[in-house]
Amino acid sequence: MKRLMGALVLAFFSGAALAQERIVDFASDVSLDANGSLLVVETIVVQVEGQQIKRGIFRDFPTRYENHRGITVVVPFEVLNVQRDGAAEPYKVEPLTNGMRVRIGTPQQMLPRGQHMYWISYRTGRQLGFFGQHDELYWNVTGNGWPFVIDRASAYVRLPQPVSAEKLSAEAYTGPKGARGRDAKVSISEGEFNFETTRRLAPNEGLTIVAMFPKGIVAAPSGLTKLGWTIADNLGELAAIGAVVLLVVFMFVMWWRIGRDPRRGPKFPRYDPPPNMSAAAVRFVDRMGFDTRCLAAAVLGLGARGYLKVHQRDDGFVVQQTGTTVPWLPGDKPLADALFRARSQAVLSKTYDPAIAEAQKELSSTLTHHYKGTAFKRNQWPLALVVIAGAG
Repeated sequence: MKRLMGALVLAFFSGAALAQERIVDFASDVSLDANGSLLVVETIVVQVEGQQIKRGIFRDFPTRYENHRGITVVVPFEVLNVQRDGAAEPYKVEPLTNGMRVRIGTPQQMLPRGQHMYWISYRTGRQLGFFGQHDELYWNVTGNGWPFVIDRASAYVRLPQPVSAEKLSAEAYTGPKGARGRDAKVSISEGEFNFETTRRLAPNEGLTIVAMFPKGIVAAPSGLTKLGWTIADNLGELAAIGAVVLLVVFMFVMWWRIGRDPRRGPKFPRYDPPPNMSAAAVRFVDRMGFDTRCLAAAVLGLGARGYLKVHQRDDGFVVQQTGTTVPWLPGDKPLADALFRARSQAVLSKTYDPAIAEAQKELSSTLTHHYKGTAFKRNQWPLALVVIAGAG
């Protein structure tokens, strides 16, 4: 009785193991063309139990990466045919961050439990490495993204022409991404390589192969061809760099034509303002704009010329007319009219006074009219163009 119970338990767990969702066999057939392209046919046998595999499978292909120089490389990839159990199977190709995903199956159809054979045919290129003494195919056969165990993985690589086995060499690696496990066997014949795993691969483990052959078997791309690839693969980055260069050139041209300050003359002290310029005008030109100190300079300038008197008190300054007539400089008369309209004195303080606000507005408007664009230029439209170009 105990033996019978033990046999039943063993049979139950053996059945559970056999029913585990997994990749039963992953076989890749790779044919190299003389021009360097690869025709790949993958045969993937999966055990379906309706757990993770319900309507189909998907296969991810990395097509975008950075080389050892940090330059983006985008390899071509084209799906030619997809079948399941000997019949055409619906599929669609979706972009990923670093490649393409072939999603196989249809949402309307659940897969029956049991084993199913998928057959994926595609063409790719720019997968070969060209070195000084040899060329090689470094190829991740299975990928490392499968969440299932892989009972067996194999790869067959065929060169475009016969080459004696003595001139060929190969290596195989197993394990997670970047691992160098040696659980695979390699055999080489005339112009052909065979690779096969010697143990079951755990989830996220894969098979990577290296097939090395003499130079001249596959035509190496010319320098001009590689330059064209680099430009096409990095067109966005190159466009951004070109835009920055053009912006810098545009800024330099604008500065050269418009924005350069005149050559400075010798420095010497000035004890009087330039002819026909008030103290407010001098500050306005020096600052290339109006501020509150321009108003203070205008008041003090009129006081220095005897037109008014300034007295300080606790809450500010009292400004009074003296009755003296002075020659008006730009901004003086509008300021005086606004300050003393219907009154003989004004108070400059932190308290808002509509007359003071109007006087400041009139002074700003007059100084801007007389000096902006003649005594100095702000070059606002070239600056706006630079900002617009930079934002674009």
